[in-house]
Amino acid sequence: MEYFLLYILVGVIVGLLSGLFGFGGAVIIIPALVWIYASQGMNNNLIMHMAAGTSLAIMIFTTASSFLGHIKRGAQVLPIYRRLVFGIIIGTIIGSVAGHFIHSDILKILFGLFILFVSVRIIFTREPVITATEKLPKPITTFILSCIIGVKSGLLGIGCGSISAALLSCWNVPIRNIIAISAACSLTVAIVGSISYMLIGLSVHNLPAYTSRP
Repeated sequence: MEYFLLYILVGVIVGLLSGLFGFGGAVIIIPALVWIYASQGMNNNLIMHMAAGTSLAIMIFTTASSFLGHIKRGAQVLPIYRRLVFGIIIGTIIGSVAGHFIHSDILKILFGLFILFVSVRIIFTREPVITATEKLPKPITTFILSCIIGVKSGLLGIGCGSISAALLSCWNVPIRNIIAISAACSLTVAIVGSISYMLIGLSVHNLPAYTSRP
């Protein structure tokens, strides 16, 4: 019962902070789950993988709500999203599979480094003033960049809003559309990543209760 209440508390806190500040819940969910799993005595080599997969599953609901809200407000998503989606799907699958072969402690370090990178960027980067028209790179460049975004998200169980928003800003996409496109990309990552982690988990033995086939 104690841990059940902890899970509820983490969910409430993530929902409140995401609603107030608009950042992805993975920043809080993953560290919280890592701590809870460790205190429950979970196998250390499974902790980060379980946290990443759980984070992606939760992200389906949070990003879907955000995405639908922006669509109702008239944001233009499809023209740019369809150029990003294939690379994001491929990258997310690669990242999810690669994470299966990386030790949990290494994933923790990579997650910490990513959070540090995002924090530094938020502190020292000024939001650009977009005055020019959209200027997207060549399709092969777009594919490579979107694939990298997907790999990062699938590997660490986090959304792609911070990096995709930075790229879209460099391409002079209006901020209204940037947020909606980032939400659509994160929703794609969440769905593809969750399915990938579940399928990979079918071959893993000694998983915790309620996480494996009966």
